[in-house]
Order: sequence, then structure tokens, then C-alpha cells
Amino acid sequence: MFDLKRTHNLANGHVIWDLAGNVWEWNSDTCTSGSGAGNWYNPGAWIEWNNSNLSDYELAAAGPNPLYTSAQNAGRYYGCTTNGNALVRSGTWSVGRISGIFALYLHASSSTASSMFGFRCTR
Repeated sequence: MFDLKRTHNLANGHVIWDLAGNVWEWNSDTCTSGSGAGNWYNPGAWIEWNNSNLSDYELAAAGPNPLYTSAQNAGRYYGCTTNGNALVRSGTWSVGRISGIFALYLHASSSTASSMFGFRCTR
């Protein structure tokens, strides 16, 4: 059933639709690989947001409360492999538990073209 989850129910009873899992959404930021403030950790694999290596910068910059993981549909983290890579969020319908409102993928070049990458139009 996870693949069909399209809503997030808020405590006040309101429902938000399609926050994650449709396409990876481009963001205007780019990454710098390293450790410490301003740098994005590179684990070389998908990791949960409660990983202690994310506590120096990544959690505050882009993550959820570290108590939330992919088990709560928060998504997972894949770090910066090349300086200047784009930040893409949320995940696609095909990646299962990797996707989520806080899913973050820093492995895509800003020139990558794919049907799995898109934009969220908001007002």
C-alpha cells in the first residue's frame, strides 16, 4: 500500500496531497561535499535521517526530526558525491521507502535530464 500513499494527514484534520513520490523535485541549491557546517555528508549509499553523521549540518538544513525515518515515510538521504550537484527532493513513485517528504538526493548533476525529475509549481 505504500506505493499508493498520496496524502499526508495533519493533526488539525487537513490533508496535504502528493507531497512525495510523484517525481524527484529540483531545488535551486547545489551541494558541497564534506563535513561540518555548509557541507553535505557523502555516505555513498542511501541512509536514514537518524544517522549521526547528519547532525552537524544536514538535519538542520534539510531534514526532519531525527526520530523520523523511512518507517514514518520521511524518506532517506543520499549525499553529495560531486561539488555542485543539484538537490532533488521527495522521490519517485518507483523507489518505495526511499521517497518521502524529506527524501534528499544529492547525486544528480544539474544538467541531468530524466522523466523522473520535475518541478513542483506552488503559489
